[in-house]
Amino acid sequence: QARSLLLESLSLYEETKGREHPYVAAALTQLAMLESKVGNYDGALSLLMRALAINERSYGGDNPEIAGNLYEIGLAERALGNGKSSRQRFERALEIQNAAVDQYHPFVASTLIELAEARRQDGDRSGAGALLQRALQIQERSLGRDHPAVAQTLTTLGYLEGQSTKFS
Repeated sequence: QARSLLLESLSLYEETKGREHPYVAAALTQLAMLESKVGNYDGALSLLMRALAINERSYGGDNPEIAGNLYEIGLAERALGNGKSSRQRFERALEIQNAAVDQYHPFVASTLIELAEARRQDGDRSGAGALLQRALQIQERSLGRDHPAVAQTLTTLGYLEGQSTKFS
């Protein structure tokens, strides 16, 4: 049901707004997120790449919409085992966010967390830890200390620290 509704929405936007309209990119992104949810990462990546191209033509390269596309592409690429490319997408998304949105925006924290995971997978635990610490500061300031996202980041930090600790 969800897929058919999203496809109908996409079709209507393409017919009424044209194939290169930002609304089409938004519909493609929503459809891609559904494809990711059901494990179709190749399909999601294809949709996300089309959305990114539309948004780049519509907004230019340094718009928060582009950062959002890059974030989602990074998630799909990581799920497909493309760690280096995934990390590069998160890094570029973070560059855009640092220039375009408030440094304490929760979306910046989300990107930092995903970039930290990419660094951890590359074996850079100290780099991952620094990114998680920054994400935690942003979350505490923007969401409050007792928000569930803060608890999750603390859990991730604890896990990272546990990996670095030698038990005897």
